[in-house]
Amino acid sequence: MVALAEQQASAKYANLPYPFREKRLVVAIDLDLVRIIDLTVAENLEKLSVTEEELREDWRKVQEQGFESFTQALGRALFEAKAKGLMARSARVENGITSFISLKINGAAAASVCRRHGNCAI
Repeated sequence: MVALAEQQASAKYANLPYPFREKRLVVAIDLDLVRIIDLTVAENLEKLSVTEEELREDWRKVQEQGFESFTQALGRALFEAKAKGLMARSARVENGITSFISLKINGAAAASVCRRHGNCAI
């Protein structure tokens, strides 16, 4: 799964032992969502004047310098424009697609990270 591979890449980046925990629960939910911005489609990137290279930035290094990363600013802007989620190619996992979905559960705001290759798993 892309989610677990990205978690392992993050641990390696931070020089942390992996796995973080011995036990994990992975749940897949099939959702029919609207207002998802698909940044894996070249036409959508062109409309936003965004390149795939910009999406692969090392956001941690940008934050360490005291700045907001481009990808975080883009995500914030998309959600302020009422997007419910976004999909982009994984910067860490070859052929992986990572997604962020914002949900409301019982009226409360909740955010869930969804990483997938093939069907979306949250």
